[in-house]
Amino acid sequence: MEAGEFLTVRQISEQSAEAIGVALHVRRVYRWIECGKLPAVRVGDRLHVRRSDLRDWLPQWPEHAGNKLRKNSSAINWGQS
Repeated sequence: MEAGEFLTVRQISEQSAEAIGVALHVRRVYRWIECGKLPAVRVGDRLHVRRSDLRDWLPQWPEHAGNKLRKNSSAINWGQS
C-alpha cells in the first residue's frame, strides 16, 4: 500500500471542503463505508479509501450533493499535486 494512494476517513473529511466544495463530517464518511456504499480497507485500527475509488464513487452521491459534484468530479485531486 503506497502512502499517497489511500486516504484515511479523517483526511477525506478534512480535505472535502477544498476538494469538492462540501464539508463532510467524519461520521458521514464512516456511515457510507459501513453500509457498503464507499469501498475501504482496514489497516490496523484505521479505515483507508483508495483515491481512485473515491473519485469513481463521487458521482453516485445522493442527488442533493451529486449535481454539484458531477460537474467537477474529473478535477478532484484530494491533495495530490
